[in-house]
Amino acid sequence: MRNPLHLPKEMYDWVVPEPQERWRRSGMTGEVTVKQDADGHDVNVPLFNVGINSCEPLGSREFGPKQNRLGRVHVDLYHLKDGMSRLTQTWIPYDVQAEFTGTSGMAFTTMVEGYDQDRAEMMATVGIPNIQISAEQGDMHWPSLRDIKRLGQTALHAPKISIAKSSQAEIEIIAHLVSSEKYDLPRLIEAHGDSRGSMTSFGRAVYGGLTLGDVDNTPMYDLIPLWIDPKAVVIHDRLPADKLHKVITWLIHEALVGPQVIADLAIQRKLLSLRGTASLNPNFLFASAIGTAPALLSGEAGELTGMLPNDIRGFANGYQRDELFDQENWENAIRPLPNLYLNEVDKAVHAHLLSMRGLLRQMGRLERLAQESREHGENLAAYNVHHISGRTAEQFALQKSFDLQEAA
Repeated sequence: MRNPLHLPKEMYDWVVPEPQERWRRSGMTGEVTVKQDADGHDVNVPLFNVGINSCEPLGSREFGPKQNRLGRVHVDLYHLKDGMSRLTQTWIPYDVQAEFTGTSGMAFTTMVEGYDQDRAEMMATVGIPNIQISAEQGDMHWPSLRDIKRLGQTALHAPKISIAKSSQAEIEIIAHLVSSEKYDLPRLIEAHGDSRGSMTSFGRAVYGGLTLGDVDNTPMYDLIPLWIDPKAVVIHDRLPADKLHKVITWLIHEALVGPQVIADLAIQRKLLSLRGTASLNPNFLFASAIGTAPALLSGEAGELTGMLPNDIRGFANGYQRDELFDQENWENAIRPLPNLYLNEVDKAVHAHLLSMRGLLRQMGRLERLAQESREHGENLAAYNVHHISGRTAEQFALQKSFDLQEAA
């Protein structure tokens, strides 16, 4: 039986393969075992050749009120071995109030400027240094002659994009920035992001914690994942061909509700947050359409969640009216992780990732995380996860209680 969009199943399966096949096409060079699952099977993380070819500093500027500048933001353009370019903005407060570095991955088709930059500046304003990393080819808003010329390279490399590969690339860049004497950032990292960026948040926690597998468990990147805080988590398992119509109904639903979210931003005088969020650069649009979009449907988020360290700490948001929020599978995936809370927001659609209400609550968590980091540093076991998340121990226990019932 053909799917409702009349796309042949064979074609869909080729464009949107299983995660392992996508990793193979993305140029997987090896894998490393990180833990065992509940059945005693090894859990392996794929590795890719996403090292840094070059880093091009593009300048810096101060941020904050003119009368009281609060820090500097540095802009760098990274060219990676996978043929892709990634733009970063590194926000460093003059008065650092956190012993960790925040890291942000971008939502689908969005840039480091716009609403994500507003969050980055808010974090820096309260003393949290943080790094924004664009998606593949998300470096320029407007095309130049050079951008037109590199369309061929984008067409060649974009089909090899995967969420896992993108996550490892983000960690390569983060490690480079953290270790730079120019920036001198904490090696404890927090990972947040929305939609696509929520998926790479899980990935940054996975790749940031990898070791070389030697006797001393030497860190592969000299980073320590501290906390994850993704919003608008969506597809957990691979979307099969006969469910592709859900994407169309999701787009229609979001288009109908989106203006309400925009109106709310206007009332809150935050409409300018959207300025610079989108890009008309054909390289970015091309990479998003033929690389990132199929990767989002391939089910890598579920695979990456299964690779997380068992003691990972954090708070993940799923929106119950978001038709691509795979609620049951997310509940099952997060339930075994004792320090990770899944917050299911009712009456919220995907577009609510722009909501100031959700952002302010997230900022509250990050400020409490900063307080804990000043007190406990790299002593991860001492962090009060319930206090940071704003959830009681009883609420955590209730969310994990199904395991206890099944065991009984």
